[in-house]
Amino acid sequence: MNGLEFVEGIAQVPAVAAVPVVMVTTEGTADMIAQAKAANPNLQGYVVKPFTAEQLKAAIEPILRRAG
Repeated sequence: MNGLEFVEGIAQVPAVAAVPVVMVTTEGTADMIAQAKAANPNLQGYVVKPFTAEQLKAAIEPILRRAG
């Protein structure tokens, strides 16, 4: 299973379907990002490798803020 299949698969499992997802991947094309967003409506962030700690933090912080 690749990352896109995983992101799509968890969207189909009711117990975790609403969990916000941040995808970390080597695939950074606009087409791949669009596919990932279409595969899981809870995709909240998309980080492309290699990444910095600041980039990962920027993707995760908004989710944590909304969670309270």
